[in-house]
Amino acid sequence: MTDLSRIHLPHRPLAVAPPGAEPRQTVLLVAFLFVLGLGLVAFSAWLGPGLVADLPLRQGLAPVDGGRVLETSCGRARFLVYCIFAVEAPGADGLLVRDTAPIFFLSLPDEDLASAVVADPARPGRLTTAFALDTYWNRLGTFIATAFILLALTILGARRTVGDVFRKRAFRRAFATGLARPVALTLEKRTRWGWRVRHGEGKGRREAWQVDWKDQPLMLDPGRSIILGVTVDGTHVLPVDAGGRFIGLDTTEAMALHASVVDTLRHG
Repeated sequence: MTDLSRIHLPHRPLAVAPPGAEPRQTVLLVAFLFVLGLGLVAFSAWLGPGLVADLPLRQGLAPVDGGRVLETSCGRARFLVYCIFAVEAPGADGLLVRDTAPIFFLSLPDEDLASAVVADPARPGRLTTAFALDTYWNRLGTFIATAFILLALTILGARRTVGDVFRKRAFRRAFATGLARPVALTLEKRTRWGWRVRHGEGKGRREAWQVDWKDQPLMLDPGRSIILGVTVDGTHVLPVDAGGRFIGLDTTEAMALHASVVDTLRHG
């Protein structure tokens, strides 16, 4: 057990500033999530109707006499391919009908994209390609996987942003209603992006904090990675940085706390 009797904390409620995303970072993340959500909607609106319309045609149709692919415009990101086929074919009245058929699918680098034009019998004037129908399940699977990834990123980002805001608010309220006392935390992991700490013996309770790489913990036992933390109720446990910024200390209070940690280390 680490002796915390020499740790000196202010005898007042602390106006804590729990580490996490700064307001500017939060605004940028919200903007990014908004764009990501719009991208998901646009992606679904662009490719979804074609997948629905092609579902009853997936067994393939005979090519339209006189139909031809005017232009094929494709983009590739490794095995992901996005193509827009500009096609035309004679309509029922003999006049040429032009349409575009966007598809998004997995493809090998050397796959032949040449294709014949086919018409949708249920939707006069709608044209697509035999290649689009032949790759239907490929397109559907790629669409579902991509939409799922975009949706998951949006939901996880939103949960993290909202959770961070509410967690900070809960810590501020808790520390504003009582006096903080020192606790020993185990610094399990420290990266450029944050700390993961454990409170309690054995498995204890773990919490991850988004901490700037410049912030330093107050070490109580470097050999066992024990750092200083504070709590008011045993539930809201906050790690302490060397500058005292996380717990709202002024310069004099931070110096007194640092001196008490040095004294604790000296007495083992």
